[in-house]
Amino acid sequence: MSVIRSAYIGQTITFNCKYDHKFKTHTKVFYRVNVDPVHVLNSSQSSQSSEEKFILTDRQKDHFTVTIRDISAEDGGVYLCGVERDGSDKPPSETSITHITFIKEIELNVYSQITSVQVQAYISKSVFITCKFPQEFKENKKFIQKDSSQKIPVDEQKRWIRHDKVHIYDDTSKGLLKVFISDLTAADEATYRCGVNTAADDDPFLEVKLKINPVPPVIRREGDSAEIRCPYDGNHTKEIKLLCKGKCFTQDARNIIQSDEDHVKNPKISVKDDTELNLFTVNMTDLRAKDAGKYWCAVKDVFNLPFELMIIMKDAVTHEASVGGSASISCKHIRNHSQRFFCRGDQPNICIRDGVSVSSNNSPNGRFSLTEETFTVKISDLRAEDSGKYWCGEESSGSFIFTEVQLHVTRGFPVTVAVSVGLGLLAVCLALVLFKIKHSSKHDVISSDRRETGDHETAQEEIQVSDPESTHLYSTVQSPTTPSDGLLYSAVSFQKREESLSDATVRFRKEEIHCDYASVNHSITPK
Repeated sequence: MSVIRSAYIGQTITFNCKYDHKFKTHTKVFYRVNVDPVHVLNSSQSSQSSEEKFILTDRQKDHFTVTIRDISAEDGGVYLCGVERDGSDKPPSETSITHITFIKEIELNVYSQITSVQVQAYISKSVFITCKFPQEFKENKKFIQKDSSQKIPVDEQKRWIRHDKVHIYDDTSKGLLKVFISDLTAADEATYRCGVNTAADDDPFLEVKLKINPVPPVIRREGDSAEIRCPYDGNHTKEIKLLCKGKCFTQDARNIIQSDEDHVKNPKISVKDDTELNLFTVNMTDLRAKDAGKYWCAVKDVFNLPFELMIIMKDAVTHEASVGGSASISCKHIRNHSQRFFCRGDQPNICIRDGVSVSSNNSPNGRFSLTEETFTVKISDLRAEDSGKYWCGEESSGSFIFTEVQLHVTRGFPVTVAVSVGLGLLAVCLALVLFKIKHSSKHDVISSDRRETGDHETAQEEIQVSDPESTHLYSTVQSPTTPSDGLLYSAVSFQKREESLSDATVRFRKEEIHCDYASVNHSITPK
């Protein structure tokens, strides 16, 4: 038999090696096969101290066990279970040659540590948890376990299985176990372990610490307003009610307002105590980043559930990049000693719960990396699906501040590249046109006849071209009256009068408007 087992550094793992009943009195052997000499552990050492790293125990029933304690990365490799015998099935004597019958091969894979994540959810809401397993266990049956309670097995794959309010889906194609828990209560707050069934034992791979919050957070942007409603018992109608940032009457708490205060002291905050409805209401306007945090209502020593306020910065960030490239996003930070993170999600609270990509605790995470000092996030090897909404976040004592980031990843060239390519193509076209003009002019043969009339001088040139078709060209050129004036304007017209004759007339004039330009008109008269 050959099996694959996985463990994490620091764990203890036990192998079970079954053998035939006829070998129950034989010495059992556990080999480790490596590049080094073979390591042997046999049942004669079964009385060794429990402090030893390897412990072999044989109850002489139908199997023996091997336990490896405090696993390290070097413990990974191939191990063999076997029994000693002579040439037959008898135990070897002092003079006989020892033979080993191997009954099991175990490949042990050691991973760095059990992945542990914290997920936040809210009373009466739902939560979605995803557990990812190593490739070799995609087809194995999975389970989920709450604290030390009984495991919930996943007996079927690629379909949703319901256990009361827990729904589980084993996606073997992606090696994912999806867990959906609905109608959450305070009792659902626990540590959940996703695991996989192996031939010898059950192995956990992901530890999820689910924290249940009383009420969902209120998310507002800078400049918005927020209303906090605090119901109280009718016995406290005449008592003073307080709103505090932090739990009232504690050292770190800060009183915001109380029911007997006039809001003129702070025009951004107003208060109303409705004694008929037994409702204490506080309205906060023109919110700022510093207003983020947890608020408590209190009457004497009676507290209401905390109210969490998250603030989104007024100024958003937009970043554009190309597929295959990288994006370097600078996030604004308010507090110097806060936990910083960058995540993806439509809303910040969803982002915190399910979409963390990189944070101060795990500065590099795949293609994402974060520089905490400058709060700069770099995403490498961009893909089209990376486009979307992200959040730069910072958290301090349960107070969250976010900056919205819109990332656009395009498949095309950047504008500067497109302009450069266009200019290059234009230059090539112009070069081809100039080459054609120069090539045509090489066939021109020029003869001139000069005459003078008064102060004006007219130059007439007759241009004859001899080509294979005996095409004759004729042109008349009139120069400016004052040679020093230079060429300011030229008009060129081409007319075809006869089948073998073309006429071109060029005139040069000085206009009052000093600009150089040329216009060309080309018309063809039918034969």
